[in-house]
Amino acid sequence: PARPPRPGPWGGGAPAGPGGETGRRKRAEDAMRDAGARSRTLVCLSPAAVLLPSDGMIEYANRAAVAMLGVAGPAALVGRETMDLVHPDDYEMVLERARYLRAGPGKNEFRRSRMLRQDGSVIVVGGASVSYLERGRRVEQTVLRDITDNVRAREELT
Repeated sequence: PARPPRPGPWGGGAPAGPGGETGRRKRAEDAMRDAGARSRTLVCLSPAAVLLPSDGMIEYANRAAVAMLGVAGPAALVGRETMDLVHPDDYEMVLERARYLRAGPGKNEFRRSRMLRQDGSVIVVGGASVSYLERGRRVEQTVLRDITDNVRAREELT
């Protein structure tokens, strides 16, 4: 025999409470909030430089990005245009990658480019980016690694 539907807040489904639909939804929301907190902690602690730009403006920079770019602190990067940090010879290539991300959710695989440090010196980085929708707006996450020493060592060997 068919079971009658259980009463619930929307006229069917499980009853509200710890074991019901409302309880499951609350646990899912809590899990999402906890996952977000864990992600933020990982970004903060990452040995790789991480920048979070939106519409071309840096909204967050971790400690590794601060050290790699030679600035006093995250405030020196927040609010800056990401393209201001790109070496002029790599500007068009990086701009094309940024346009792709801005067109919608997507990702750019690791690629080598040059960036400008605060003191004007040039570093070679390997960088990858992803763009996604967060609370209805598009944001990006860029991970960068300083590979200047590796590039120089290879050039000396050839």
